Amino acid sequence: QSLLPSVISLHRDYGLDLSHLIACLTCRPAKLLNLPTGTLAAGAPADLAIFDPSASWTYDASTICSKSKNTPLLGQQLTGKVSYTVCGGRVVYQG
Repeated sequence: QSLLPSVISLHRDYGLDLSHLIACLTCRPAKLLNLPTGTLAAGAPADLAIFDPSASWTYDASTICSKSKNTPLLGQQLTGKVSYTVCGGRVVYQG
């Protein structure tokens, strides 16, 4: 929930390439660990997140998916929101 808005703020505030930042969180770690994931290819596991990079929302304790509610981001207005997370071809999160 909070990682995507943090990455988008790096893109927005410092001009870092969003595709590169997302690759650093997805396909690059998979490649380093020799995992057959982190790519969209025929026969590969369908693991992906669908997000709106311009969605603005307030980070509220009642909507945190994590078991931990301890975060300095509570009450802050964030930009970028995940709509769906698909793992192994199955929707595991819908926001």
